[in-house]
Amino acid sequence: MSENRNKQIHIKDINIGLMKNARLLTKYDITMDDVVDKNKLHPQVLEYFEGKVKGNLNQILKDIDSITRNERTKKKTPSELSLSKTSNDNYKSRLSQLNKIFDCDNDLTCLNNPKKILDTFNRLKLPTNTILSYINTIIGTTKYSPTFQKILTNIDDYKIIQRKLIEKREKQLEDDINNKDVVLLKELLEIQSYYEKNEQYSFNHLISSLYTMIPPLRDDFGNVELIENDKDDDDFNNFYNTKTKTLILNKYKGSDFKGKYKIVFPDKLHTIIIESVKKQPRLFLITKNENNAFDTLYTRGRLTNIIKNVFFGNTVNDIRHAYATHDFKGKGIDVLKLKKDSDDMLHSLGVHLTYLRGIKN
Repeated sequence: MSENRNKQIHIKDINIGLMKNARLLTKYDITMDDVVDKNKLHPQVLEYFEGKVKGNLNQILKDIDSITRNERTKKKTPSELSLSKTSNDNYKSRLSQLNKIFDCDNDLTCLNNPKKILDTFNRLKLPTNTILSYINTIIGTTKYSPTFQKILTNIDDYKIIQRKLIEKREKQLEDDINNKDVVLLKELLEIQSYYEKNEQYSFNHLISSLYTMIPPLRDDFGNVELIENDKDDDDFNNFYNTKTKTLILNKYKGSDFKGKYKIVFPDKLHTIIIESVKKQPRLFLITKNENNAFDTLYTRGRLTNIIKNVFFGNTVNDIRHAYATHDFKGKGIDVLKLKKDSDDMLHSLGVHLTYLRGIKN
């Protein structure tokens, strides 16, 4: 069928109100001159012609860039709203993926049909987490992009979908949490117990304790200075105060949002640290050379392989998933517990939900 023939078919559909895909207007160069009675036009087509809303992916991405903080200079954006570089990348990536999945041709007006969007996601058999991530992006973009806010006229419908997906996820968590992480956490505790009996106060003992005796953090222990004073008022460095038994992290993933992280270590973990330092004197919690306090420090990310070796192949991510999941095996969902765990593990409640593994879609 010729392109001209296609154009004539689309013009006919437009004039009887059957066609609402505004991107086809551009593709076939259809203008108001081709319209017989604008009162019969689909509202989205009429709005397109009148220039009220025209989805523009590039402009939406620019809107997001305009409120992204400069991570190097920490310069704030003029807007009260702001995004980190990581969040910026996530939003832009998901919007671009939506543009491709729904063949929007850079016109995100195509997202103005929540039911169709959800039906497509389900037909593609996307995991609940992935669908929720896309829906969160659509809703969130209306807050960060004035352009998209004008385009999306069905935000309330998306919020209903979001709420139902969260409810579905909670039900899945309650009914279907896999036993894998419960077993894994038991194994991790057994590994810590092994080091306690056979390598007491060694680095293996210390590292295994740091990841089993408190809510497991990310790889954040590689540059923690050991200090001893009555105050924990340093707002710039990461340190462990041996006098107050307190770990303070000022630099970690998400610190720009969450600020200073502070946790008082249990007595047993504190004792392990003190005895480890007596056994191998050093100025930092963990150093590369166990016998040289002035040797090169580990920075965040450099302990990854060490931790994996200590836990016989289990990664930091495995440990954090196991901790997040085990409390809900065979139990109801405790929202307050979820919130506390997410705060202790230094991520948002939304991210924490994705750490609860072993569920069905």
